[in-house]
Amino acid sequence: MKKLIIIAGICSLSGLSMSANIGENYEAGGFKLGGSASVNAKDGSSSWNLNPNIDFFVFDGVTVGFGLDTTLAINSWGTSDSYVGLSTSLGYSFGYDSLAQTGLVYSVGGAGWLSSYNYNGTRGDLNVSISTFARADYFLTPRISVYGITSPLYIDLTVDEGQDAIYTNFNLRVGLSYSFAKKDQTWNNVSK
Repeated sequence: MKKLIIIAGICSLSGLSMSANIGENYEAGGFKLGGSASVNAKDGSSSWNLNPNIDFFVFDGVTVGFGLDTTLAINSWGTSDSYVGLSTSLGYSFGYDSLAQTGLVYSVGGAGWLSSYNYNGTRGDLNVSISTFARADYFLTPRISVYGITSPLYIDLTVDEGQDAIYTNFNLRVGLSYSFAKKDQTWNNVSK
């Protein structure tokens, strides 16, 4: 009897994934969990970054997201710095075949950041900034995607007078994401 229940469960789950498509991931009520890691090099310095995030689809194709950004940087003169940031974002996804099971999806948007730096053991002030982003997700399955995201423009809203407030650089993060479509969030669909 146990074997029959296990086989029935596996068949129902495999049938669920066979009928899934990319478009369901971007319908209102769904959400996506993701995480990225990056390495950034500029002016002889390097940094390593981890960034877990969650995006909620509030309308079809429109997300409100939240993230945690942690960085360890080694400067060209040999000192280390660290960074912790909290973000909220608003994004729009487009360019996908809603019935496809694999494929590419594009997203653009902006984010707001609240962050704190630790400069060589000395805690810095709290910073507020905004940024733009462009993202591309490639769905390996209807729910799992590999993505790349770049944030080429940052505007620091808390700089001192005489300092640069606008930063441009090439920053590419690569990550994995798992989507929870609204239809997959109720177990009632499995029993029907």
